[in-house]
Amino acid sequence: MEEESGITFGEILHLIKKRVWWILGISVIVAIIAALAVGLVFNRGKNDYTLTFIVDFPGVENNEYPDGTSFNYEEIVYSDQLEAAKASNESFSEIDTAKMAAGDITLVAETREVTNGTTTTTENTGSYTITVSSAYFTDEDQATAFLRAVLDQTIARVNEIAAGMDFTANLSDYTAASTYDAQLTALRNQQTFLLARYDELIATGKYDSFTYDGKSLSTLRAETAGGIETRLSALETDLANNHYLLDQSLVETVLVNIRSLQREKAQNEQSIAALQEACAEFLAQINDSGSGDGSSGSAQIIESLASFTSRIATLQESNAKIDFQITELYESIGYQDTDSNGVWEAPAETTTPDDKQFKEAVEALRTTISENTTTAKNAIVALYEAESEIVYRQSGVAVIDNGTNVILVTVAGFIVAFLLACIIFCAADYPAYKKARDAKAAEETALPAEALAEAAAAEDKNDEE
Repeated sequence: MEEESGITFGEILHLIKKRVWWILGISVIVAIIAALAVGLVFNRGKNDYTLTFIVDFPGVENNEYPDGTSFNYEEIVYSDQLEAAKASNESFSEIDTAKMAAGDITLVAETREVTNGTTTTTENTGSYTITVSSAYFTDEDQATAFLRAVLDQTIARVNEIAAGMDFTANLSDYTAASTYDAQLTALRNQQTFLLARYDELIATGKYDSFTYDGKSLSTLRAETAGGIETRLSALETDLANNHYLLDQSLVETVLVNIRSLQREKAQNEQSIAALQEACAEFLAQINDSGSGDGSSGSAQIIESLASFTSRIATLQESNAKIDFQITELYESIGYQDTDSNGVWEAPAETTTPDDKQFKEAVEALRTTISENTTTAKNAIVALYEAESEIVYRQSGVAVIDNGTNVILVTVAGFIVAFLLACIIFCAADYPAYKKARDAKAAEETALPAEALAEAAAAEDKNDEE
């Protein structure tokens, strides 16, 4: 009988079945190791974290900070902001913000197209997304905490700018003023400034529910406006009629200013005379030469004459303003132009009109406007503190997977390990299995031969008998 050789598929399954628990155990261990190696070693630092949010504070819709300076959203991830966030918590001390600021953190604004008639423009929606490499953080929780700390710096800056706003520039002008007219101008400018700040915020319609000291912005605005315009107008009229001076010593200062204006007027008159003379000479030359014939020559003449007349008109206008200023100054110190011929006569004794009541009224108005200024600033600072916030679109960072897929690696590791284990165990167990198989086959072959021999012997015995 011919001996069989090789191994059948059934025998392979038999060998695997004998070692199946070993094979499965090894395969699972290899798969776990592969998953850990990829997830914790090879993929470490390859993923990105993103955080989407909205910046909201009064004025952000116009891209302006509280003081009117431009708000640039890219400043949110500038190096100083990152450093400030790092310093805010010891748990961030190992984060390399200098390297991060060099290009590993980006900020993108969400935009939308707005069509107005035939024109389409792109504008920001107010929503932004920060993207940063995961390599800088120990885990997602630290990344979330750090990025929120970075965004907190923007709100802190908004509030800092609001608290540092100067609401008193016009009041400083009042203090430095040398005339009542300048003082009243400073107070009017301050009143206009305060009302404008309230109007800007009220016009948005976003802060109707905000209150300061129990009062809405509209109420505060009404209290600021109350009666101030009437008082200002009355004082301005009184000053125009009585020409009060802040100090008797200003009389000489006024006379010096008048003389300066008179010199300026005289210089202007000399310039006007010179220009008129030059213009006359120019026209005489044109008439003598006849160069004005033709359209081209006429255009040049007209252009030259226009230059003369324009300069003369400017100087004459300047002199008219000077005359008005001189009249105002003379009247302010009691001088009179009795014959209306421009000859001003000093009074017997130059004195300032009694301004006691006027001065008290001006100072009382300044006090009222100063108090309103303090209230306005405190209210607006409180508004920024209450209404400035970061609105997050998600509770924590989202992960952008840039590395190798851990699940695929785990499955592949299990399959490869299973096949290799099967091959190794089959190779190891096959020699012993083959030896046992061959011995059994030999035994089965020997049994039929012995039976034939016994049968032949029995037949021979029968023949002999």
